[in-house]
Amino acid sequence: RTTAPATANLPVVYEYVGGFRALGNWTNFTVDEGEDTREMYRIDLTWQLGDHSLAAGFDNETNTATNSTVNSGGVYWLRDPNNEYNACPPADCPDGGANVRRRTYESGGVFETNSLAYYIQDTWDINENWTVELGLRNENFENLNAEGDVFVEVDDQWAPRTAFVWNPDGVGRNKIFGNWGLYYLPIAANTNIRMSGGETYIHDWFAWDGVSEDANRAPTNLGAQWDQTVFGDGSVPDTRSTTDRNLDAMYQSEFILGYSFVTDSGIEMGLKGIYRQLETTIEDVAIDAAVIDYYNSNGGWDESLVGGDTVEDVFSGFHQYVLTNPGNAMDVYIPEMQEYIELSPAQLGYPKAKREYTALEFTFDRPFDGTWAMNASYTWANSEGNHEGYVKSDNGQDDAGITQNFDQPGLTDFSYGKLPTHREHTIKVFGSYLFSSGIRVGSSFFWQSGRPYGCYGVHPTDVFAADYGADSHFCGGQPVPRGSLGETPDVMKFDLGVQYNFDVSDFNILLAFDIFNLFDSANPTLYSEFGETDGGSPDPDFLKIQQYQAPRSMRLSARVEWD
Repeated sequence: RTTAPATANLPVVYEYVGGFRALGNWTNFTVDEGEDTREMYRIDLTWQLGDHSLAAGFDNETNTATNSTVNSGGVYWLRDPNNEYNACPPADCPDGGANVRRRTYESGGVFETNSLAYYIQDTWDINENWTVELGLRNENFENLNAEGDVFVEVDDQWAPRTAFVWNPDGVGRNKIFGNWGLYYLPIAANTNIRMSGGETYIHDWFAWDGVSEDANRAPTNLGAQWDQTVFGDGSVPDTRSTTDRNLDAMYQSEFILGYSFVTDSGIEMGLKGIYRQLETTIEDVAIDAAVIDYYNSNGGWDESLVGGDTVEDVFSGFHQYVLTNPGNAMDVYIPEMQEYIELSPAQLGYPKAKREYTALEFTFDRPFDGTWAMNASYTWANSEGNHEGYVKSDNGQDDAGITQNFDQPGLTDFSYGKLPTHREHTIKVFGSYLFSSGIRVGSSFFWQSGRPYGCYGVHPTDVFAADYGADSHFCGGQPVPRGSLGETPDVMKFDLGVQYNFDVSDFNILLAFDIFNLFDSANPTLYSEFGETDGGSPDPDFLKIQQYQAPRSMRLSARVEWD
């Protein structure tokens, strides 16, 4: 997996004049090169003991990710000709304050994640009316850093699961069924790459004449360097400083209860209720504000260990990020003081991660009788919380397992609401008809209500959150809860397909012609939710359409089989 365009050697250049403006001919902000391998084996055993069908087994999986990430051209320049963004002191930038910031960024390494699980399950046919399933699964996850050392390990995660089916009539035409279970989730390999690799991340600031540039629009004729911040010096971080010793595994619970019946004509109809709740998640959080409060309250900061710097000098807002369960107390190592400390939930200031999914699903299934068949469903659903999952799609962040959700306490303000995955109504219909000539015509209809949207802007009071730019649930200094401004339009799509199957000699040939989105429905599916620029000005692209439905397309295909 590589994203290296022809312009990969061109530097990233932006200019800030009341907002950020891209300059030059570069295309990808970062250039990524990588390779993923997956090795997995499993063993399953089943045997029958009277009315009990027993099953047991285990599986082991090793995922290895090799990754290298750099800024395009190896550097990112931010030109600030009017000194609106970088705030260069007049003594360092006397000529109108013009200055530039140079970012040097590089990360990568070889990262391994291991998972091991084993289970046992009993399916018990009590009688012709009742079947019960009982199961127990144990999950173990291990994530290694770029040096091959374990930096996250969660083991002995017991996941009980149970289910039942009740056939009141004893022949299965009426069924009441339900199941409950816990489901554990591994930490994404992307978390290894981002948090446990050798990362070089340095900001250097220079005075500038405000006009000189080369052919790529990169600034030239630089003056003296007036500041530097080193976020990462290329070394692999101490594994003790990146992981909370109190860390619990990620998991969610699920409960399903339903009823189905079969009519005399063979049509099956059903109703099913679904409830899923996120119990615990793992995310990276900045602990700077909590560490400052801890040492100022306890007086344990030893400036002699850090060259006379105060705790505020070292923990300037973004110094230490830790994998933890947001909302819980933390036990973490502070390398500068060479000690573990306990941080309370109040000091950390993060809420617990929450996500709830509730749905009712109605189904209709008319089995194929040699001529035609139809399957249909309607789902009402509600998805809300403050944590979507591995990614954060309302601001387009696909940094799996390490999103901005809990990076600073202020970023969580007003983050509870309708999640981007929320779709209140969904209708699906599938059908097919076989003509006596052998031609089969199939179609599908899909209709779904839109996704909620809100407004992202700069946090008005949390300084550390404000440094992230327009990533808080505030616009114009006022709170805008997640997903509270409305929904995108409903989406409708109708697909049509024709198939013809015939034999020629020893060959069986299937010809198919499909038209997707037959009526060329073109409703928008995504709006820009950035109401402000990173500098706090109104964003002119707010609520502009970012994505439409895929347009009408056609596919002609053929399949040939022979003995």
